[in-house]
Amino acid sequence: MQNMKLDEIGFYNANIYAHLDELKQQLKQKGKSFGDFSFDDDTWFCNRLINKVAYPSEYTIKFNNISPQYKESLKYYCLLAIPDITVSTVKDKIKYFKDFLQYLNLYFPDYKLTNINRKIISQYEQYLNDNIPSKPLKRHKYGAITSILKTLSDFPNFPNEIPTKKTNPFNEETTRNPENYIPEGIVRQLDIIMLDETNGIPLSLRLIYWLQRSFPNRIREVCSINADCLKPLYSYYTISVPTTKENGGYLNPDFKLIPILNTGHGIFIINLIKKMQEKRREYLKKFPFDKLHENLLILSPTFTLKKERGILKAKYYAVNCNEIKKLHKLYPSLSPKEISNVLKDKGIDLHPESVKRYLKPDLKSTYRFLKPYTGRSFNKFLNQICSFFDIKDNKGNIFKITSHQFRHNATTDRLYAGYTMDQVRTIKGDKNNSFLSPYSHQQKEFHKKIWLESTQLKSPNQAPVEFRGIITNLADPIVTQRLQRNPATYLTWEANKKKGVGLCSNILGCHPKGTSIHFECYECDWFIPKAEYIEDYQKELDYWTEKMNTTANSSNRAAIFENAIRNVNILERIISICNNGIQEYKNSRQQKAARGELNE
Repeated sequence: MQNMKLDEIGFYNANIYAHLDELKQQLKQKGKSFGDFSFDDDTWFCNRLINKVAYPSEYTIKFNNISPQYKESLKYYCLLAIPDITVSTVKDKIKYFKDFLQYLNLYFPDYKLTNINRKIISQYEQYLNDNIPSKPLKRHKYGAITSILKTLSDFPNFPNEIPTKKTNPFNEETTRNPENYIPEGIVRQLDIIMLDETNGIPLSLRLIYWLQRSFPNRIREVCSINADCLKPLYSYYTISVPTTKENGGYLNPDFKLIPILNTGHGIFIINLIKKMQEKRREYLKKFPFDKLHENLLILSPTFTLKKERGILKAKYYAVNCNEIKKLHKLYPSLSPKEISNVLKDKGIDLHPESVKRYLKPDLKSTYRFLKPYTGRSFNKFLNQICSFFDIKDNKGNIFKITSHQFRHNATTDRLYAGYTMDQVRTIKGDKNNSFLSPYSHQQKEFHKKIWLESTQLKSPNQAPVEFRGIITNLADPIVTQRLQRNPATYLTWEANKKKGVGLCSNILGCHPKGTSIHFECYECDWFIPKAEYIEDYQKELDYWTEKMNTTANSSNRAAIFENAIRNVNILERIISICNNGIQEYKNSRQQKAARGELNE
């Protein structure tokens, strides 16, 4: 079964079979390839489908508290749906459908599932609206009903016709968050902390940080890296990173080979990996571990981060457990309090009640075993570090960070550095160019930074602007008088098909700074926008913003994309200048009114 596609493992469609019994037998056979459970069990742990680091709960489906008349059919749904749908998603669908069955039992106790109609579904839709605040959760709950009813329409006790709406009523337009990029100031603070080996941050956490920081990988890919990932090749090394997100549905992951030069930052990464390999060997001799994780590179005893007297420290549960077990074995007559006192002499401060808990024979594996990291645990530790070191956003709040933001940063940094789309796609392991769409905002900001530095344009607050015949911020009073006396002579260019949307303060000496090209006139300090046309400028900005977003994924339209970015930045500056001019005009009117100089 090695390297066999998941959907080749006995996936059969009900429509192919004339007899449902035959389908059920085939599905039961298929279930044996998922894990060591029986079809009749109420808990299915699909251990044979695990191909990445994840919590066991993500691969566990529970059928308890489901009415017997529906339970068996829902088990067949799972066997039909997996692996086209992931185990964790199927698990959630079963849970949400169970919620729907409970709703039916509560509000329509006389109705069987076969009798439900659009009216009942509409009432459930309203129930979700009234009781579930989360929009995604409402969408998932409604979608689970549709998915299960469609799949089981030929099964007994399920309706033949689907009463749900064809389009999920809770669907919403998905939007990418343009602020996914971690600000440079935040990253620099984290870099300083993670470079400092004296601050008590475990090697395993620092390695994950730098692998996330340096390469555009998903956190699960980094956590799933094997111990033998590092291979020398001529003057550089390669790191093999497993990926299951876009591996075509195979049980075995694809591997991305990431080259690392044996110089500079590359040496730092290579040495970190080598240190972790050595640490891992040491850990495997000291602590028990799950066989499922024995080949992983990044393993660690479970720990918690604490700040004591201004110093960050990691407290390891398994280390404490080992010390306590060792003392108890040597001196079985010692009480928990006495063991606590001995530990204190060794620098381990544990309350006697904690010692008592560690001595329990049924102590959870969390306190004893080596564990891999997950996205959830990495995020937790990183946010703790932000809190401990007072790392704040521009609003003064402790910065909230997620592992996926590092993927955005690493991708954006490469696009800024001149990597082509194909090069970035290869490093990321993506199969198409759709990954580029979230990065148009960052590319725009990078262009803006370079553009402003190269043109040395005035800031919008200092740039000249005209509003209702009054020109502000123009340093030369003679030019100001000339323009205000006969503005029609100096009108230039158009926006939103309207002509004369600005004035040129040097129309005769336009060269070499100015040109006759539309958008280069806009990015000239001699150009004075007329703030009356701000709505027309906004419409032009909307047009070019849409053009920027729609061409971001197309390598064939890269020139259009780059031109759109440029025009968006230019128009945003013009609109800022107009807003500033309007505000200055309002302030001037208010001051005149206060002095009694305003004649209406």
